[in-house]
Amino acid sequence: MFSWRNGSTVLVLVTVLATPGTPARAQQQSAEIQRAVPEQSRPATAPDALRLRTLEVVWMRAARERDTAALDGLLAKDFVHITYNGRVLSKADALRAPVAPPTDRQALSQVVVRQYGKTGIVTGLNTVTTADGVVEVRLRFTDVFVRINDRWKVVSAQETPDLRPSAATP
Repeated sequence: MFSWRNGSTVLVLVTVLATPGTPARAQQQSAEIQRAVPEQSRPATAPDALRLRTLEVVWMRAARERDTAALDGLLAKDFVHITYNGRVLSKADALRAPVAPPTDRQALSQVVVRQYGKTGIVTGLNTVTTADGVVEVRLRFTDVFVRINDRWKVVSAQETPDLRPSAATP
């Protein structure tokens, strides 16, 4: 299931899609969807959205386990990462980055995937907790993927600390 920012748009789509009818009604429904959801707001297609969500998890694990082969295959050669503290890292920097403490846990949530042709944008929240469950940091992220030779590659990543109390995180 996809999350869209505009709840009323989802309601319109559910109402339109749930209405039974003839093939002519189906064409009308398609036109209504096109008007109700501007192209730039449409979610990624199901296979691409699933693939990009999966790549986020693969990337998180590869970074945690220092799987440089996986990272090398995932990151574009001109990859740029702007960290939560403002550092700018290249692909080479990302491949040399230190390993997170083995007791820390990461969880991705509020993940939204949008697609613009051969570009995928993934936003979400990465919560890092210690072994005893204390939230160490919450980072909002934006990752940009581009389909290059039929493979999704990460070209850019940016993190921003979410400093709000945990209860305030929607």
